[in-house]
Amino acid sequence: MDNLSSISYEEGWQDAATPVRYEHVERTEEPKEEVRKEKKPRSFPLVLIVQLALCLILVLSAYAVKLIGGDLYKSIHSWYVTQLNDEIIMTSDFEHYSLKSLIDEISH
Repeated sequence: MDNLSSISYEEGWQDAATPVRYEHVERTEEPKEEVRKEKKPRSFPLVLIVQLALCLILVLSAYAVKLIGGDLYKSIHSWYVTQLNDEIIMTSDFEHYSLKSLIDEISH
């Protein structure tokens, strides 16, 4: 590429031998002021506060029942273990299980 005159340019382009110098133009218009929105103070949603309060009450009451112990704790614990291990649908004949038989078992 020693011969610059053999390079062809598209219309509007200038060759590299004649660089164009651009001058900085001062802006006459003032920059626009940014409109800042006032940030609202963030607060917890009411639903979150209610859920946290209910969970805290539930945990404290469960802890109190466990500390007190006695027949109430034993009956709640046995009910929980029974419900945890209760099978609704998963049985040995799961593929042949029908919804009608499930409803019949619940209604009795």
